[in-house]
Amino acid sequence: MRILFLLTTSLLLTAITAAAQSIALTGNGTAADPYLINDKDDLATLASAVNSSTAEENAGAFSGIYFRLEADIDMDGVEFTPIGNGFQHTFGGIFDGNGKTLSNLSVSTGENGYAGLFGRISETGIIRSLTIKDAEITTSGLCAGGIAGDCDGKISDCTVENARIVNSYQLTGGIAGLLKGTAENVSVSGYIEGGENSVGGIAGQNYSTISNASCSADIVSKANGYSCTVGGISGTCYLEEALITGCCFTGTVTSEYDGLFCGGITGNLYKGRIEKSFNLGTCDGKDGYSVAIGGIAGRADDGVIENCYNSGRVLLPYGSTTIGGIAGVVKDDESHTIISNCYNIGTI
Repeated sequence: MRILFLLTTSLLLTAITAAAQSIALTGNGTAADPYLINDKDDLATLASAVNSSTAEENAGAFSGIYFRLEADIDMDGVEFTPIGNGFQHTFGGIFDGNGKTLSNLSVSTGENGYAGLFGRISETGIIRSLTIKDAEITTSGLCAGGIAGDCDGKISDCTVENARIVNSYQLTGGIAGLLKGTAENVSVSGYIEGGENSVGGIAGQNYSTISNASCSADIVSKANGYSCTVGGISGTCYLEEALITGCCFTGTVTSEYDGLFCGGITGNLYKGRIEKSFNLGTCDGKDGYSVAIGGIAGRADDGVIENCYNSGRVLLPYGSTTIGGIAGVVKDDESHTIISNCYNIGTI
């Protein structure tokens, strides 16, 4: 009798969980029969379901549930609310873009931040095989990116093409504003602007791995203050787990005001690692008093730069403190920065 009770209870809890993960879309949410996204209304349905969820942060809404984009969708005329629109609402499912394109995405979140197609992606979230074209993404709060404002999960095989991403506050990137998960096989073009700290072509701030990424965007930091960062791949590559590998930058990085670390790959390398990456673009301190400008890293502190090269231009504004083909400044007080097998053939 006790066994029957436990079995019945288990089945009931399973049914409740399944009901909580259900959504008004075609499909069953499995790998073999994913929920299908056919049009802009289906995307809005997904956003509404995630944004009204109460899933735990680490798991996120629809953790382990599959979604697949079935057609190219033109989002023109829609002011889209991100999928996962705040700190308590995250997407934890698997979103397969299926090689399709979302065009003319428009997102504006004001001071709420978390701007992108996805506002927040949890540790279980996966976004893959998607192109976002001609997007306009703006915010004045934390975290803006072409795919996600904040990503703890995985983004792979995605392209952000000709986007305009503008954030007057912190953490701004072409793929993700804040990356604590991974981004691999991704590319970005367009215009990216950040008003405060950490602006990057792929990620504003990177705590994990960016691999096989390329960026040709024009990246502008309007921050004004010591230790603000801007870079062609990431604004900051932060702590021991942070890795940038197999990446290239061919656009322009500009720091318009004072006190920035500006680099072709990253503005500030702190305890992280950059390998097998190169810069062909331009790093320009413009008229500001930049602290350090480098072809690979503006500042390197207790990190590793290995098998990298710069052939881009590194421009010295009138007031820059330091400038270098690989690193603008290498901090050496009690740190152990390693630069090996690197070279510069760019104009300084």
